[in-house]
Amino acid sequence: MLIGPIIALGCAITWAIALILWEKVGPGLPARALNCFKNGFSLLLLVPTLFMIEGPSFPEISRTDLIIILLSGSVGIGIADGLYLWSLELIGPSRLAIIDCLYTPTVVLVSWLFLGETVNNLQVVGGLMVLVAALLVSVEKSLDEVHRTQLLKGCLICTAAILVMTLGIVGLKPVFPRVSLFWIVTLRLGIGFVVSLLGVLFSPCRKQVINSFMGVSGKKYILLASFCGTYLSMVLWVAGFKYNQAAIAAVLNQTSTVFTVLLAAYYLDEKLTKKKVLAVATSMVGVFVLTMN
Repeated sequence: MLIGPIIALGCAITWAIALILWEKVGPGLPARALNCFKNGFSLLLLVPTLFMIEGPSFPEISRTDLIIILLSGSVGIGIADGLYLWSLELIGPSRLAIIDCLYTPTVVLVSWLFLGETVNNLQVVGGLMVLVAALLVSVEKSLDEVHRTQLLKGCLICTAAILVMTLGIVGLKPVFPRVSLFWIVTLRLGIGFVVSLLGVLFSPCRKQVINSFMGVSGKKYILLASFCGTYLSMVLWVAGFKYNQAAIAAVLNQTSTVFTVLLAAYYLDEKLTKKKVLAVATSMVGVFVLTMN
């Protein structure tokens, strides 16, 4: 059946489009404000979707599972997404997309450390290839010292976001057999919105953060990016894993790297350098090797 691969590719495409749209919002809007808005807006769309699919009755969820879900959403959405958007502001969508390939080997590593899942030699090779790709894109000799420092800072922040996101996702694994995916997604997004909102309200510069959002000129891009990147891609991600084998879904989702680099070159005039092309190719091969049995 083609429906599964089409859904997984749809997730990759919508995420790539969202990264380009968020970049087009322009400078001056803090990542914490953007994170808070996209979480709240997407939650408004996800709640009625949940009720249409699962019904209005709240399911029976144990206290332990609920705590795990809320902790996962707090760090994985409330914190990690804010860091992710901050790194997007610093290094741009094409470099971020390549660094984002660290997600797959990080999941493998964390699962091995905390869940006791086995790691074979191919997965080690694949992980090293993705790491090499990340190093390729994080080092550019042509930049001056200020931009080189910004690039390194953005890559490190993106890496931290991926690590925090991975811890949140891997920690959820024992809960999946017991709780509906759409309830997990909605509860995670709900607590993620609360954490991101508190991050704005208790910020020392909260007035500037709020005023910067009210005065930003790219509100249509924020709305479209939130719809594509948080609501739509999240639903497609869940459906992709439902209708595909996990390994196939992971590889197809990771093609967002290719789409993002190409879209950034076309719509944002980012240079499609030989180093970026090599990094994309290396990372995609590495991800494919990682997901091989």
